[in-house]
Amino acid sequence: MDKTVRNISIIALYDNEKKILLQLKDESHELYPSHWCFFGGDIEDGETPENALHREILEELDYKLNNPRKIMVYTFDLDSFSGNIHVFMEKYNNHYLLNLNEGKDFGWFDTDTALTLRLTPNTRNVLAYLIKNCSELR
Repeated sequence: MDKTVRNISIIALYDNEKKILLQLKDESHELYPSHWCFFGGDIEDGETPENALHREILEELDYKLNNPRKIMVYTFDLDSFSGNIHVFMEKYNNHYLLNLNEGKDFGWFDTDTALTLRLTPNTRNVLAYLIKNCSELR
């Protein structure tokens, strides 16, 4: 069976207290329902990872990113999906409210607490990388 290739852009949005924003997927989500993950989504044909990120975050949170910084590209290989996750970081501008338009819930978590959540495997791996390599979260 051929795998579906998915290329994704995600944002690790963090605040003044070094907490990160995560999304709780709803029960009907195709992959990992009721798991926590970063906000973001698929890169559509003709889009750059940056364009996809801006579009997805605006759709999911009504939030306009300012200047996200690309941190890494994480390659994943699951049973039915494989691809690349383009990981960006940006400090949250608390002058703007977030409106949840996708998923069941969202929350701000310090990294120790985030690691205790029911995370998707890719989220857990990306988060571990960010904790180790990004001073914004330490």
